[in-house]
Amino acid sequence: MSEIIYIDPQGQTYALGISHGDYVKPDWVECQKKPDGTYAQNYNLDGTPAPDDEPTVEEIKAEAGRRILIICPEWKQRNHIATDLTYAKIIQAGGSLTAEQEESRIAIESVWASVQNIRYKSNEIEAMSPIPQDYTNDSYWN
Repeated sequence: MSEIIYIDPQGQTYALGISHGDYVKPDWVECQKKPDGTYAQNYNLDGTPAPDDEPTVEEIKAEAGRRILIICPEWKQRNHIATDLTYAKIIQAGGSLTAEQEESRIAIESVWASVQNIRYKSNEIEAMSPIPQDYTNDSYWN
């Protein structure tokens, strides 16, 4: 079912199905869609799209966290930490890693470098003023 968004004089918005037009009050204004055909997050009282709220640092951090978990879920992060600590103890005790352990250590470092890059990009985006509305676009994170 398709919906139409209306705004009342107090700024409250209402999304109503086309078949529920009888609920619309006389002082409500139908909200316009953005040029891309979608509804905006915010509207002016005349029904025109208002600028979206600027993204917050918390939203940027959440996006960074989402991207990190795609690369390395939490269970895998814990395994990497435990494995890396084990390798460090071997090396600190004067031992050396087997070829398989060294290969594993290099793989862990590669994952860590990817995570660090996401954190670095997150810090860059958080420092932007204003923070871009399309901060989830991969171009900001690559």
